[in-house]
Amino acid sequence: MSLNVLSGLLSDFGASIGIADLSLDDEGRVNLMFDDIPLSIELDEGDESVSIYSLIDRLPPTFDCSPLYAMLLNANYIHQGTDGATLGVDEKTRNVVLIRREKLMQMRAAEFEADIERFINLAEHWKRLVYQAYNEGGAPAGEMDGGVGADEASDSRFGMRV
Repeated sequence: MSLNVLSGLLSDFGASIGIADLSLDDEGRVNLMFDDIPLSIELDEGDESVSIYSLIDRLPPTFDCSPLYAMLLNANYIHQGTDGATLGVDEKTRNVVLIRREKLMQMRAAEFEADIERFINLAEHWKRLVYQAYNEGGAPAGEMDGGVGADEASDSRFGMRV
């Protein structure tokens, strides 16, 4: 059932962004690129949900991650800086990843597209913050809390770009 729901959502979403045959691959995933933001959408039939995730950045091996970790933890706290998504760092690869899980059963095409757009805006925001954190030697001034909530993540001044 969830496969059919996600297939329909992807078909509608693909049509809205000019990809007529957007569908899951054999592993139940679709990978897209929006400007410099990689986006993956993956089905989890076990709980009838979809995971939407993005690689934000890969941290340099010599970078002291402590200030960045504090910023990410603070943003994750009651999702105050993640609009319901979660930020994490893979200790082995040092990849910073943003992920959001959504139940599929009640989702409609317009809601799915809006969720994707908000997620991409949020990923762009975090890509900038993480980049600044390791290129400027710490978290950006005034943005230690991550600085984004639902309002900023849904800011569509630039729209969704493919």
